[in-house]
Amino acid sequence: MAFVLLLLLSMTSLVQVESRSSASALKQMRAEQNALLALDIAIGQLQKYAGPDQRTTARANLTNGSDAANAQWIGVYGSAARADYAAPPETIPSELTDTNIVSPTGSPAQLLNWLVSGSETTSFSPAWVSGDVGDMGQILNAPDDIKVTPNGAIDGLTAATAATDTTLTMTDASGTTTARLLVGQNSVISPLNSAGIPVEYVVAPTVDIQGNDGVANRYAWWVSDEGMKARVNLPIAGSDSSLSAAEKQKQRRDAFSNSPREAIELMALNSDPALDAPRIDTLYPADESVTSIITPNQTALRSSDSDAMSEALKYRFHDLTTNSLSVLSDTYAGGLKRDLSILLARDPSSGNTTDNYVPNAYAAEPSDPTFDTNTLWVRHSDAIDGFTENYGMPTWKHLRTYYQTRVPTTGGDAYKLDPILPAHDKSNAVPGNVNGVEDHVGVAPIITYYSMGFAMGLNPQAGNPSAGIVAVAGDEFELKLYPLVVLWNPYNFTIKASQYEAGMYASGHTNVSISKAPPGTDDWTEVSDLLKFTRLPGTPNKNNFTRFRLNCPDIPPGESLIFSLPYTSSGDAYNQQNMLENIEPESTAYVTVPFTEYIPGHPNLAIKPGEEDFRYKLNPASFVGGSKTYYSAFANGSGASVNLYLGEPVDYSVLEENYLLDPGRGGDGKGQLLNPSRSGDNSPIPDRRWYNTHQAIGWDNSVGTDPLQSTDLLTYEPDEEPVYAFLAQALFSGAGSNARFNTNQFMFTTRWIAQGNMRATRTGRSMRDSNFNVLYIATAGSTSLNVNWQKFTLSQAESERASAGSGHDASAVDNAPVDAMLFDFPYEDQDLFSIGQLQHANLSFYGDYPAYPIGNSIADYHLHSQIGSQSPNLPVGHQLVRIDKPSGANNTPFKKDMNAYYDISYLLNRTLWDQYYFSTVPATGAVPDSLANPRYLRNDPSIDLQDPDKSASALMMAGGFNINSTSEQAWRAVLGGSNQLSYDPANPDAAATTSLNPSFPRHARPSGDDDVDDPWKGYRTLDENQIAQLARNIVTEIRNRGPFVSVADFVNRRLYDNPNTDDGSSTTGDSWEHEDFKGALQAAIDRTETTSAGNFAANDANDTFWSTDEMATGSGSDGRHNQGTQYSMGYYGKAMLEGGDTPTKPTSNRAIFAPKHITQADILAKIGAGLTARSDTFTIRTYGETVNPVTQKVDAHAWCEAVVQRLPEYVDDSIDPEDSPPPGSINQKFGRQFKIISFQWLSSNDI
Repeated sequence: MAFVLLLLLSMTSLVQVESRSSASALKQMRAEQNALLALDIAIGQLQKYAGPDQRTTARANLTNGSDAANAQWIGVYGSAARADYAAPPETIPSELTDTNIVSPTGSPAQLLNWLVSGSETTSFSPAWVSGDVGDMGQILNAPDDIKVTPNGAIDGLTAATAATDTTLTMTDASGTTTARLLVGQNSVISPLNSAGIPVEYVVAPTVDIQGNDGVANRYAWWVSDEGMKARVNLPIAGSDSSLSAAEKQKQRRDAFSNSPREAIELMALNSDPALDAPRIDTLYPADESVTSIITPNQTALRSSDSDAMSEALKYRFHDLTTNSLSVLSDTYAGGLKRDLSILLARDPSSGNTTDNYVPNAYAAEPSDPTFDTNTLWVRHSDAIDGFTENYGMPTWKHLRTYYQTRVPTTGGDAYKLDPILPAHDKSNAVPGNVNGVEDHVGVAPIITYYSMGFAMGLNPQAGNPSAGIVAVAGDEFELKLYPLVVLWNPYNFTIKASQYEAGMYASGHTNVSISKAPPGTDDWTEVSDLLKFTRLPGTPNKNNFTRFRLNCPDIPPGESLIFSLPYTSSGDAYNQQNMLENIEPESTAYVTVPFTEYIPGHPNLAIKPGEEDFRYKLNPASFVGGSKTYYSAFANGSGASVNLYLGEPVDYSVLEENYLLDPGRGGDGKGQLLNPSRSGDNSPIPDRRWYNTHQAIGWDNSVGTDPLQSTDLLTYEPDEEPVYAFLAQALFSGAGSNARFNTNQFMFTTRWIAQGNMRATRTGRSMRDSNFNVLYIATAGSTSLNVNWQKFTLSQAESERASAGSGHDASAVDNAPVDAMLFDFPYEDQDLFSIGQLQHANLSFYGDYPAYPIGNSIADYHLHSQIGSQSPNLPVGHQLVRIDKPSGANNTPFKKDMNAYYDISYLLNRTLWDQYYFSTVPATGAVPDSLANPRYLRNDPSIDLQDPDKSASALMMAGGFNINSTSEQAWRAVLGGSNQLSYDPANPDAAATTSLNPSFPRHARPSGDDDVDDPWKGYRTLDENQIAQLARNIVTEIRNRGPFVSVADFVNRRLYDNPNTDDGSSTTGDSWEHEDFKGALQAAIDRTETTSAGNFAANDANDTFWSTDEMATGSGSDGRHNQGTQYSMGYYGKAMLEGGDTPTKPTSNRAIFAPKHITQADILAKIGAGLTARSDTFTIRTYGETVNPVTQKVDAHAWCEAVVQRLPEYVDDSIDPEDSPPPGSINQKFGRQFKIISFQWLSSNDI
């Protein structure tokens, strides 16, 4: 019986245990169901808020600061600004400076919701027009009832809080709610904020699920943004063992220009805030093995020290990912991006048969925005005057010609190009034009120096008398002309040998005449006609350039060649075709123009019998309104200027001014002589085949003696040097002889590369200038008064060469010419990866526009907001475009031809960065399995990658990085993507034995090394400390300006200046405190200007070059400094010109943007292809629990995690990804579909 009782008791116990086990399993199952419910809800919220293209995401610490709790919550934003690429530029600032649309940071981003539990009841309708979204995707009504915010206080959270802790609460304006830990000590090692809260932990509010007897279940969820993190499993270029040696070298060569990975080794090893604290370094293997990493924790398995790497990974939990993939979509206007690799290929409809012709390539139709004749931005609505309505606006044809003009790398012409005539508005500018040429950005040297010396001489009638022989009767008087020209090749390749034509046209009182006086008297009598420099050799009713031909050899990269008359040609008659050679300046070689006698018939002036011992003198004079006036110098204090051009040689009098060319322009006829876009058949319409022209270079207040030449007895002097000179030269950085100005020379120093374009087709006084062509200076005067014909020092070893960059002088260090290589074209074997690589495209037709317009965004000092005496009004949209001319502006030909002055960088960036991308897909032929950009992964093999409208639906970007990321460590990895690259830029086709620091080359194949004090050639690298500093500065700028709603929004300067970063002073302050002065990356670069303890400048003011290079500043009336009146009259904005309220080195240096000065565009050229304004990969971590309805005790916990990926396909995939969704459709509301790509259950040990 006892046994039976024992058996019954045992069975009862077993039943009770089983019952309890079943009850526990049921509770656990319910907890897991709650976690899965949370996952479903989270995916729904993600689809609703982040599914449309016109969304971006950002962490809470962007707006709340790095010290705030809940820093890792993710917010979804839309833009309050209308998305309209066709908006006239004057309308854009109206929205982007409206404080009802933009925040204090200047951002139009509107918060729609936080991707965390408790936010499900936020009121927001994603429907367009009928809901909270406008007709162009803009947010009309941002939610005002978001129930949970990251600003709430967390009670009970410490570094030791366990995942199962049920005592946590969050309190914000809406009250207090229970909360759960979703990321804690087993996931991340977190620093503590000032309140002792671990800021890297993630706590989410719980949501109650009501049962019949009260709360029976709860859930919580949080979304992590993988696009904010650096991708850990991208290999270094050239490490793929399956590739051939040539293929590996091609990868390395590409990686020098474009980052194919993210350098995890540059991340900090722990949470030490010092920029030079220990790094992950060799714990991370930057090789092929990383491609097998599936989850971040697996990175430790590839490390040489798995334990140390495992700990490092816990510090970097929010900085690393293995999953980020980006859809190639336009976050500004919606839709997929279009492929420039195809769109910029040769259009077969052009019928071009050159080597660059691509048969069967995509042909843009007239309706295509990229059609050749379409401009790259919309013109001002009221820009109706000028030469043509789109004058000065580059076309898609211009951009195509840049992309298609390729520098060969093999054969006899390796690294050489022929000169190519630039063309803007020439095709149909003149009715019946027979010399019209297609738009082209052009390839040509730049004329940087033109000196025209002169003297009075004698043409002997008998034999060749020796020097010093007294003149005899019959000897004719002649004017000796001494030309001296310098051509600079600003490119990183050789410009092949060619003949050029260089011309000078001096305006103002530029006449000379000869007077005579009997011996011993001052009874001077004029005996010659006025000889006018603008009418040589003598066309009474036509004005001409004084022009010479240049027999130009190959010009190697960056070199400046001197051209002078050879001595063997000295004494030849001037005929408009006299040839100058590349030789040392020959100061005694000249050509001659005869003086004519002031009598009917105008015979050549000669010494009359009996007057051999008369004295003769040469005087400048003018003849205006029938009255003749003599001066001691040309211009005599009134305005005068020099105009230069470099062009193709022509045999006819093409440069005659023709008053009948365009009579409809009223009194503007004389300006036609100076317009490089004028073209015709020269009968009578003159043709302009000019490479570059530099106009209205003022030389007011010339210096001369009275008379210009000695009044002694005339003798024959065949080796006489010039006695007077007209001189015009590029100002460059104003160093050496370029800086030694006489008081007659007016100049206006600027940051000539950042805010000017020396290779522009046309430099001069624009409609927003008054007194200055800011890139050039000029003078005129007697050589006896130090107005030197040759105004630069020569190299003893290479006396046929001058310098460029800082000035024309030979280097003071080694007496060698200084070569300056600023620009490039793509190479024949080069793929373009980033929009930033288009910075070299010469789209700045005007010299006032920036040299590198794409990728940079420096405020134009012509488009300032200062009121001046000559510019009292600020028109609508003045920040980006002006069509008004200051009331005191001289009406020069250039100003008449212009009809609008634009912020070209802002508008080009706005057009390009979000609508387009480079796939690196070949335009024709077979498409390889792996593209040149290995980060593009094939998503749909059925789609034609060579269709520019469809390729983005078939590709996704591995490791696309969200520009709103506030992960300083992730930015380090992204910036350092070329770290440890085994590559020698000097030998691009050969394997290297050493590796590089992260490089930011201006040129894909640089000539030179990375010596920072050799600024005009080579490439730049940054060390790991400089990378860390730059990353920190970028995050600061993101907080000062963000969130960004598009990549162009990030690239461009703000139009609204953040008042919270401005100290309010107009005379003191840092260069970066004005967000409307420069883009975010440039501000980050400039934020640290000097390397000191704990600070590491990318461009260091302490470097020898930058410490000696002068700043674009100063004022004074002596002509040696900038005229303050240009600011007070309202022509220029001083702070914008100098880069800040207070000029500082190197930001305000004249030579900034030299090749060794790292710029925003340099960084974007390197990493731009991998940047995105939104994220498409998210990790959702959810939690579920069951609650005892009686005791409210938590009976069971469950955690799970899923990675979800946004795809190119719409939610309703019945329409193609590249098509726009119909109005009111589900696709318009919810966008592209999310898909779960991985799922796992977690335990408390994983939290």
